Amino acid sequence: MAVLDAPLVRRWFGVLSDRTVPLMPHWGITPSAAEHEVLAEGRELVLRAIADSTIPGPPHRPAPEPAARQLQTYLHALAAGVGGTQATLRGSAPDPLTADRPAVHWSDRTRSEDAGGAPRRPRNGAGRESHGRRPAVRPSTVGSGTASDTRGTPAARPVEHDAAGAPEDDGSAPSMALVAGLIAGAAALQDSLGGWSPPETPKAEPTAAEVARLAGVTAAELAVDGADLAAIAAQAAGTAVLGWTVGVPGDARALTEYRTRGLIGMLLIALQQASRAPEPPAEPASCGAGPGEHRGSAFDAEIGFEIRCEDPERDTLIAELQPLAQEVRVWSSNGVHAFHVHTRRPGEVISLAYASGMLFDLEITALPGS
Repeated sequence: MAVLDAPLVRRWFGVLSDRTVPLMPHWGITPSAAEHEVLAEGRELVLRAIADSTIPGPPHRPAPEPAARQLQTYLHALAAGVGGTQATLRGSAPDPLTADRPAVHWSDRTRSEDAGGAPRRPRNGAGRESHGRRPAVRPSTVGSGTASDTRGTPAARPVEHDAAGAPEDDGSAPSMALVAGLIAGAAALQDSLGGWSPPETPKAEPTAAEVARLAGVTAAELAVDGADLAAIAAQAAGTAVLGWTVGVPGDARALTEYRTRGLIGMLLIALQQASRAPEPPAEPASCGAGPGEHRGSAFDAEIGFEIRCEDPERDTLIAELQPLAQEVRVWSSNGVHAFHVHTRRPGEVISLAYASGMLFDLEITALPGS
C-alpha cells in the first residue's frame, strides 16, 4: 500500500521530470525550463514537509513565467498544508498566540511610560515566558540556494540530510496530510487567479483553481471514508481531464489559465502514477510481439457492415473511405446503408466507420485470392 513518504515523493516528481513521457500531450502542454525548476523546488519543499514538518512561506524569487508562478504558489501552499499537518500530529506545531510575533518585554513598557505614553500591555500572550508559554519558533531553512522561505517547526526528532541537503530519513505522512496540502494549494490558487475574469464572464470549462478545489474536495471525501492513498490520488487525477476544450487559447490571460490548469493536472496525474501498485511485467504474445508491436503481415481484407445515417453522412463516409480502399460499394434501403470495402488498411477503415455512427453486422475476412 502506498504511503506519503520520501520515496513516493521522489517517484512522483520523477514522473514529472521525465521529458520523454509527456503526461498531457493531447493538450499541447509540456513543462518549460522555468516550470521544471519550480517542480524541482516543490519536490524539496514536500520532502522537507514530510521529514521535519517545515512549513514554507512565499517564495523569495517568483518564477519568471506567469503559469510557472501559479504552479509555484500551488506547490508552496501544498507543502505548507502537508508540513502543518505533520507538525500538528507530531505535537510540534507553533503556538498560534506567539509564533512569528516579536516578544514584548517589560522594559518596553518602562520606556513607553518614561516617554509619557500609556503603558503597553502584551497582546495575545506575547512576552509571557514566565507563565510557561512556549516562545515563538523561528523559521528553518530549505537548503542553500532555494527560492523559498519557510515558517514552521522542525520535527520532534532529528532528521539526517544527504550531501545535497535533502532528507535521508524517509519518514511518512498520513493521507490526511496530502488532503490538507491539496486543499491549501487550491485556496492559494483561488486567491491568485480568482480576480482575473469578471463575474459575469461565462466560463466554458473549469478554471485551474476550480480543478484544484475539486481535487481537494474529492480527496477529503475519500480520506474520511478510509480510502488509501492510491485511491485518493486516482480520484484527484480524474478531475484533471474533465471539461477540456479543443485548441490552445490565443488570449494571454486565457493561455496562462490554460497552462496552469494543465500543470496542476500533470501534478495530479503524476501522483496517481507514482502511488499505484506496480503492474506485473508484460508477457509477450505467442508470436513474440510485445505491447504495441505487430509481427504479422498485412493482408487484403474484405469488410462488410451496416450503418444507419442520413444520405449526406453516407456520402461523407464514402469519400473518407476512398483513399483507404481499393473498392467501396454501398447498397441503401430505408436509411440503412450496407458497406462493402476491400482494403489493406482494415484498422483505419473500421475506426473511421465507428466514428461515423453505430455499426451493425460487422464482418472482417481475408479477401479471396489474397
